[in-house]
Parts: sequence; structure tokens; C-alpha cells
Amino acid sequence: MFDRYRGTRRRTDPLSGLNDQQHEAATALDGALLVLAGAGTGKTKTLTARIAHLIAQRRARPYQVLALTFTNDAAEVMKDRLSEMIGEERASQIWVGTFHSIARRLLAERPWLAGLAKGFEIADAAQSRRAVRIAMEDAGVEGHDDRDAVQAAAAVIATMKDEGITPDEASVAGWIGTKYGGDEVPEDVATAAQVYAAYQAILREDNLADFGDLLLWVVKALEGDESYRRDVAGRFRYIHIDEYQDTNVQQALFVHLLGRDHRNVCAVGDDSQSLYAWRGADVGNILGFPDQWTPCRMVRLEINYRSTPVILACANAVIANNKRRFAKTLRPDPTRRDAGPPVRVVGAESLEDAADWLADDIRLRQAECDDEPGTLVLYRANWLSRVVEEALIDADLPYTVVGDVGFWGRLEVRDALAYLALAVNPADADAWERIANFPPRGLGDVAMERIRAAAGAGDLVEAGRRLADAGMLRGVQASGARALADAMAGWRDSASSGGFADRLQGLLDAAGYEEHWRAADDPRADERLDNVAELLQVAREVGSAAALHERAQRAAQAERDDAPVRLMTVHAAKGLEDDEAYLFGVDEGIFPSAHAVRAEMHDGGRGIEEERNGMYVGMTRPHERLTVVHTSTAPSRFIDEIPGQETLRIEGRSWSRMRRRRPSADALAAARTLARTRRRSIPAAALNDAALLAAWTCEANSAAPAEP
Repeated sequence: MFDRYRGTRRRTDPLSGLNDQQHEAATALDGALLVLAGAGTGKTKTLTARIAHLIAQRRARPYQVLALTFTNDAAEVMKDRLSEMIGEERASQIWVGTFHSIARRLLAERPWLAGLAKGFEIADAAQSRRAVRIAMEDAGVEGHDDRDAVQAAAAVIATMKDEGITPDEASVAGWIGTKYGGDEVPEDVATAAQVYAAYQAILREDNLADFGDLLLWVVKALEGDESYRRDVAGRFRYIHIDEYQDTNVQQALFVHLLGRDHRNVCAVGDDSQSLYAWRGADVGNILGFPDQWTPCRMVRLEINYRSTPVILACANAVIANNKRRFAKTLRPDPTRRDAGPPVRVVGAESLEDAADWLADDIRLRQAECDDEPGTLVLYRANWLSRVVEEALIDADLPYTVVGDVGFWGRLEVRDALAYLALAVNPADADAWERIANFPPRGLGDVAMERIRAAAGAGDLVEAGRRLADAGMLRGVQASGARALADAMAGWRDSASSGGFADRLQGLLDAAGYEEHWRAADDPRADERLDNVAELLQVAREVGSAAALHERAQRAAQAERDDAPVRLMTVHAAKGLEDDEAYLFGVDEGIFPSAHAVRAEMHDGGRGIEEERNGMYVGMTRPHERLTVVHTSTAPSRFIDEIPGQETLRIEGRSWSRMRRRRPSADALAAARTLARTRRRSIPAAALNDAALLAAWTCEANSAAPAEP
């Protein structure tokens, strides 16, 4: 059919292929709409169909439609789908992008709102840190040459901007007073408030805006200038927001300022997948949407096209324990006939045993299947990847770590290995460059250049001490050089008095490395300490510097971008899916986190509920098979919330004794026979190791139960 609107051939009907719930959401075009889109229910399909439909119905020109996302990838997917539906030319006119990219377009029109000129650029992280360092130095703040102090101040300024705080509002009488009341203000917060205005002036002098400026100054202008607000808001007749549960206060205010006149605002999201309170997201935005935008229509997308009925039943049962949520129940694709295999809940004596079992199970699954199944290994915290990586390496299974570097590539692990390398070889220039002034010891660029020149190709550590003793390094530079030399001397002196791991612990203690992270106001500080603790555990296992280095080298070789096994946190897994998934380390104090458990009595259980959201996200990633792995000593409360009638529970075994054992044909046959009985609990002692392993990999778990 020819479309006179654009003089192009009209694409297929955007509403074709939608189920009843999706159709209702896509055709509800008047007023406020909240689409509660459960995992795997076709959220993006519905959202793009709605946009295409309202354009086809002449409700708005393409350039009068705004669609806000949280990632550039999500924006690109939306653009591609809209291009298929309405044509590339019309799709290109729609305002599709992240909150910050849309704000940048608006700010580019009137850069003076942020004190900038036309053609401003976005400061990268290094430029922002440089500006903070200069502002601290000009203000006479101690630590301006301390990279960690600079980083901490920069992080606080970024938080202020995310909360809508300008330099004039960041003071004891303003934001700080409200946030801390009469309590002591942390040093990095006080520093950030002191230098915020100077930092902003430095950026403006170079015609730079940092990431936080983009939304901050546009929102301030929309709030303070009604004529400007009407001008911008009048451009958009329809506003759509994806992943609304992840919005912070500033982003929700931006939507309100643009949409409050016509109220054609469609928010799409799932409160049960809200995971980012730690970075400012407020689940109250989506929970309060119907009240803020009254009258508001609500549509629930509940038909899941991804996972088996059994997986969905288990995920529904777990998330139902949250109190602050909209009621919704995921239902399987009605065209699906089989329920799928039971969810496996596996207990092991330790995390190491659990990882050994997991690696063997993946290896056997790959051997059993004609095509290697795509596999996700999900965990609550990054430090857990180490034990999984080690087991996969031992099992000769290539893998890739998504959303982060692998354990051996993390900053704190590389720092600790650099300390070790320098202790073993004081002339190791790369190791010395990395840690000579970290934690900060006052050894700036000038001091380090003097030490390099004095050492030549020799001992860098003792060269620093010699310069300090000769008075060529003074004050904090001299004390810093001596402190590093003393730490390395302690390593040498302990050669005959302790094990390798204890000596490495002593070296890091003498260097003040862990103490530094304990005192740092860094959101990842606890995670970094956990990774150091994991490294020390590996050191106990291998017993020497050479063996530890070999482990790091093997890990580098095992990581492969195209590997069928992908490791990641549940946060990084949001939006992803695959054939099979393992939830690893589902222990109380790990998942839910120790922090959430400690805070439970003070935050009304909100932290625990967000942790349960993470469990729900993890459970709804796989298409066919879900396995939950925990230790028998401290199973998570979430384990008890998984309904027993949908699970195969295997408990109480040291799986490491079965490493590298291959099941025989007879063992496989026996295991398949056992699996067909759909027994809900298997006493490990009743089977030989090979048959038990084979039972876990068997395809026949969905068969009818045998007669008793």
C-alpha cells in the first residue's frame, strides 16, 4: 500500500503478531500508561509496536515522539526495529536515545544554560580527574597529588550532579547539611563541596561538560524557565521510557517536566527487576507512577516466551515474597506443551566443591549435546568468579567474563601481583611503576623520575631509600620511599618464618594496601577487599610465587570471547538469555549480600527485596535448564522459597572427589533410568559417582513418574 504521508510504501502492520496484553499496551495511546513487563514478555517488541502504531494512526509526526532508554545498545535495537516497521527515513526522525544523549542534544541548542559555548565537548574520566586535581591544588587541599583522593572527590561531585545539586547548593547549609545533619562529614565529601565550583569553572574554561552536566543543567533550566520548558515540552506529543524502574530522582523529574502538560507518558518496566538502588535508582518511581500520573492505565505483560513452565513457577514463587511490588505472575507461552526439566538445587560442602561440580556438569552437558548449549554462570558478586574460573580452567573449558574483566585482570589483583613481583625482583620496572605510589606515598612524577635515574637497570626500591637517606628526597617523598623499602625488606626477612600466603599477606599489610581500601569511600571497596582475600586463598593453595604467576597466565589463555560459557554477575545478565543458566553461590551473606542482611532491621527489608529481585532476574535468564548451586552450611533464604515440587535437590557431597571422571555407558544408562522416575531427592550414597553425574545431565527429567 502506498503511503501519501511520506511517499513510501508502508511496512507491515506494527500490531501483527502481538498477544492480547501486548496489543492492549500498544493501542492505549491516550493519557498516562504504565506497562509492567515481566522478564521475557516482549517488552521491546511492544514498545516499538506502540510507537509505530501511533505514527501510523497520525497521532504524532515521528519527530514528536521521544523514547528514552538506559543504554546505547537498547537505543540502537529500538531504532533498528522501528526502521523495519516504518522505514528508515521516518524512524531516523524519532528522538530515541539515553537520558544523557537526549539531554546533550537539548544542551547543544542552548549551551549557555551550562555556562558553555557552541561546540562544547564531553570531558572523559581523565579530564575530569585532572580538573578536580587542579581545583584541589588551587584550594590548598591536601592530597591533590593523591590519585585516590582525587578520584573520591570526583565521584562525590558526580553523585551531587545525579541528585540535581549545583555548586551553589553543595554546602553545609545546603546539600551536605541535609544529607549529614549534625553527623561528621566524610573528608571526600567535604573536599568535593569545597572544590565543586572551581572544578566547574575549569571545565567551562575549556568548554567541557562532564557526564553529569548534561542532565543537570537542562533540568535546572526546565524547572526555572517556564517559557523554555513549554518550548521543549511542546516538541514531544508522546514520551516513552524504557526500564523505568531504573530511573533516579533527576530522570523522573525530567520526564515530569516534559510530559505534565499533555500527559501522554508511557513508562515500561518491571519493579521486580529493579537492581540499582546502590547507584541512585529509586524503585519508588515506578511504584508511585500510577499516583503521580493519575489517571493512569496499567497493562501487565505476563506471558513469558523464554523459559519453561517449571522455571517460571519457581521464579514466581521466589519473587512473591517481596512486599513492595505490583502483583504479577509470569505465565508460559500457551503454545508450549512440555513443562521442562525440574530446576536443580545442588548443595556442596564448599564453594570450591560447588565450582568443581559446576565445571564437571558443564563439561558433561557439552559431551551429551550435539550442539554445545549456550551457558550462563551467574553470581551475586564479582569475587565469586575466581573459584569458578579456576574450576573451568582445570576442566579445560574456555569461558568469557561479561561486564567485567576476569578475576586475574582486576585492579586490586594486579596490584597485589605487582607487589609480589617487585618483592621477588626489585628491578621489575613495570611492577614498581604500578605500585610505588599506591597506596599514595607522596611519590609524584618528579620523585619517581629521580628514583628511576638513580636505579638505572638495578634495584628501584633501594634506590628510593638511598635518595631519601642522602636528602635528595625529603618530607613525604622520603618517608614514602622508605616505607616501600621497609615493606619489601619485611618480605625478604620472612623467607624462613612463614608460608607463602602468610608472607604475601604480610607484604600487603606492610604496604598498607588493604587498610587503604578499608578507609576509602569507594562503592567497590568491599568488593576489592573480597578479591584480595580470594587471591590470598589461591596463594595458600599453590604455595609459591611461580605457581601463582602460572595460574594468572593460564587464566589469560582460557578466556575466549566466543566461548559458549559466559560468566557474569546477575546485574550484568539483565537483558540477556541463553539455553542454560547456573546461579552460583546462593548462600546467606552472599546472595543476599551480607550488607543487605545487616541492614534488614533498619531499612524495612528493602535491601533484601532488591537482592530477591536479583535472584528473580537470574532465574529468568535460561530457556531450558536452571541450576541453583549453594553450600550446604549456609544456604540462602531464597533456596527455601523455591517450591520443592518443581525441583531436583541433591545435597551433601564433596564433588571435588569426582574431578575428571568419565561415566561409562552402563552408568549413563542407569542414570537415565533413575532420572525418568523424577525422584525429587537423590541420596548421594545410593549411586556411584559416574552415574550421579550422568543423572544431572540426562535429557529425560521431564518423563512421567514411575509407579511406586
